[in-house]
Amino acid sequence: MRALVFLLGAMTAYGEPSKAVSVFGTVGVVRGAEDEGALGTAAAYGGTVTLPLAARWAVDVQVLGSRLIDRPEFRVRRLQVSPALVYRRGSEKAHWFIGGGAGFQQDRTTGTFPAFDSGGQSRAVVLDNTNPGPTLHWRTGGVFHATDRMLVRGEFFWVNRYLLPDVGAAVSVGVRLGR
Repeated sequence: MRALVFLLGAMTAYGEPSKAVSVFGTVGVVRGAEDEGALGTAAAYGGTVTLPLAARWAVDVQVLGSRLIDRPEFRVRRLQVSPALVYRRGSEKAHWFIGGGAGFQQDRTTGTFPAFDSGGQSRAVVLDNTNPGPTLHWRTGGVFHATDRMLVRGEFFWVNRYLLPDVGAAVSVGVRLGR
């Protein structure tokens, strides 16, 4: 408990987050959903670029991909592009962030299904559908500076496109460009 209190104190200490651009590689897990229910849980992978605007504000552009369903006969791939305006509070060594915005999501569904025609003959029906659309999203987490340039980031995210949201958690390793 003392370690948690110390960590939160260090993240909100006087000072400001770095004003340098940061680039992250991201891995995590996402629980994907749509209007009819959950699609499944899958690994998420991608990256994030953080562009500071002012002392405590930045634009965070995140791109995450996932394979929500990955069976030989049916696949659902999801790509999310989530730019966000984020508020950052902390110091050069560690800071927390919270933000959100409007983004974009594309689902690609492919599969092969058996079907019967009017004569009772069996045939294969091929499905290949791409479905793009807008999203609303938010995320929160913390960034820790392991060295002067190397960063470690942990976050939780929530993306709404359908009735049910995608929720997930991710860990990123990044580099700070410049000072």
